[in-house]
Amino acid sequence: WKLARAEHRVAAYSLAAALLAYAPMSGIIQISRGPADSYLYTPLALLVPALALALSKAWDRPSALTRSLPAIVIGVLALVSAGRTLAWRGAEPLWEDVLLENPDEPLAYLRFGNALQFGGKMEASLEVFEEIRRRWPEYGNSTVDHAMTLDALGRVIEAEQMFALGARLEATPFFRRHYAFYLLGHPGLESSDPVLAEASIVEHVPELLEGRAPSSILLRAAELLELGGQHMTEVEQLRTAAKR
Repeated sequence: WKLARAEHRVAAYSLAAALLAYAPMSGIIQISRGPADSYLYTPLALLVPALALALSKAWDRPSALTRSLPAIVIGVLALVSAGRTLAWRGAEPLWEDVLLENPDEPLAYLRFGNALQFGGKMEASLEVFEEIRRRWPEYGNSTVDHAMTLDALGRVIEAEQMFALGARLEATPFFRRHYAFYLLGHPGLESSDPVLAEASIVEHVPELLEGRAPSSILLRAAELLELGGQHMTEVEQLRTAAKR
């Protein structure tokens, strides 16, 4: 109100809009936390004109403190950012806190397992993924990361079984694609679910052909489809593409 009376209407409206945009995050408006968090960026952006006005006013005053203010702000932000980056490296502390606050949410376990995974702690991440399987056997969202951890540990057969489990539980192209391409990338690895493997591979034949996959992958796909004897057109297309 004082800014508006002082003819600084842009800054006043920006500040008012920022406060209104902050309302969903404040808890005054009851909405889920995910959308509420996204509202943080709106008030931050709207505050820029008001802050710019304040900085320009301070800069106009010949004072050693006001002239050094930008350097002080940048220095503090740099130090804080560096400190937080070191503290949150690998995101383990962040997701561990989330897990402690949400011990009954499989997604919290999944994200903590991912953090361990990205930090190279494969054995520890595997324990987290195994806990998910014990507590939520029908939860398929973690299966791809679980399988990737098994693969990184050299447990290829178990990784294939976990990819197959994910494709059965979730039954979406995303999970079938992971299963199909894992089989194609491991010559000699037998499928634990041949019917599912055939369906997953044939679904992604167009992608293999359009993406000009290596001939070894194309031939491997042809061999696996040929076992079922139901997709000979695709088999021929794959073999033809492999000869080019």
